Amino acid sequence: MKAMVSYSRYQQSTQVILDFSSKGIALKTGSLQRLLDAEPDLQNRTYKVINVWRRIAGAPDDWPLAVCDYQSLNLRTDVEEVDRVAQNSITASNRFYHNPRHSWYFLKKQSYDDVTMFCNCDSRGPQYPFSPHAALEIKHPDSEGETEIETSYPPRESIEVRAFCFF
Repeated sequence: MKAMVSYSRYQQSTQVILDFSSKGIALKTGSLQRLLDAEPDLQNRTYKVINVWRRIAGAPDDWPLAVCDYQSLNLRTDVEEVDRVAQNSITASNRFYHNPRHSWYFLKKQSYDDVTMFCNCDSRGPQYPFSPHAALEIKHPDSEGETEIETSYPPRESIEVRAFCFF
């Protein structure tokens, strides 16, 4: 029997990700393929994948979602397309390399009613805006300058919906 791992405070990913690249989504796996099979008139239409994200538990500034401004990316040096292999599918995503010119944004003290919306990918390719994203660790110094981590809240939990918007 497999031992269960206890719920860790540091479960969010600080790795910068894009859920799929335009090439990866073009492989048409999973829910997109089912949609295209059911609605063939959408086959040749342009679409964007829009993520809608919000937190549902935890402290307001416990690992908030941060998004990178597309205009601060250098597509030649900051982004590399990589295969994303899962048990039942193969798609493609992007690897991002640090650049001090990147501009990052997040909602400070995001309430449960606030949502973050961003473009995950565009079927026309990476020359159209998309938003790399990651969890952001915020450290709060105490009076002695040591890092104080808020422990009275449960760890941050979130929910996300992806909308396929066809044009």
